Amino acid sequence: MSELQESKQASVCALCVTYNHEKFIRKTLDGFVAQKTTYPFRVIVHDDASTDSTPEIMREYEAKYPDLFTMIYETENQFSKHNQTWQWMRELVAPMIHEKYFMTCDGDDYWCDPEKVQLEVDFLENHPDYVLCVHDTMFVNFDGENVRRLNGSDKDHDLDMKDILMNWGHDFHSTSTCMKTEINFKRPNEFFMTVCDDWTLAIYAATLGKIHYIGRVMSCFRKGNPNSLTGKPDTRKPSEIKDFAKDTLDFLRNINEYTNRKYDTYFRKRIRSIESLGLLRQHKFLKALVKYPYYSAKHLAGDLLRKFNMMY
Repeated sequence: MSELQESKQASVCALCVTYNHEKFIRKTLDGFVAQKTTYPFRVIVHDDASTDSTPEIMREYEAKYPDLFTMIYETENQFSKHNQTWQWMRELVAPMIHEKYFMTCDGDDYWCDPEKVQLEVDFLENHPDYVLCVHDTMFVNFDGENVRRLNGSDKDHDLDMKDILMNWGHDFHSTSTCMKTEINFKRPNEFFMTVCDDWTLAIYAATLGKIHYIGRVMSCFRKGNPNSLTGKPDTRKPSEIKDFAKDTLDFLRNINEYTNRKYDTYFRKRIRSIESLGLLRQHKFLKALVKYPYYSAKHLAGDLLRKFNMMY
């Protein structure tokens, strides 16, 4: 990975991880093909040993666009062999990437704007004090119909650590990120969790510099795919949910110390919010309301609003 620091030319590599996405992968690959950019642009598609026709579809695009796509066809599922996704990404994929900038889009999501790559790279090239460029994303349902925008703002603006910590992933989605490749693959181990990798990456980026948001929908995140986390019912046991909350709290406390408490106010607020939610999920409503009245009331109001929206 030493080449990353030496790379001066503005070039871009996008990574697409896919598994049993035969119903969606064409839309994803077409989103890459549609990009109009003056920068060298390449896409690595990593199939994690799909058992459907995803590899066959990939081979079609590989044959048709050999200069655009680099395909990886696993014979063993790597996700199931590693405790954390980032471990096998570092081992298997990182050595293949030498471009200056890095983007990502999973095989059931897609880019919907042919100017996405050009706009984000242009911004980072012209603003070297920024480390991450993002944009708005449309939630679409299983059939591809628009549901709602994630951020909803049409105004370009900057994001900081306060936004990343307090909004918990509601500012932008991983399909929107554009960053220097070394930021992703040379992240310190402290900035990793088993899940929520896009959120921890954003926290790391916020420690390095500015983050810019483009108020334009340029990607789509598909909800309801049974092969993704959002399409599966939450079958975790209460103990597993509690363990995840503990891992998240430990992560936040550790990063607060790692950054010498530079953002202590926001870390403590996020920690209190998670602790409040943990009590509510254990049905300890009175304790939660007494100990964390603001955050508990906010969580309960949010739950009621979501239920109301599902009814109507």
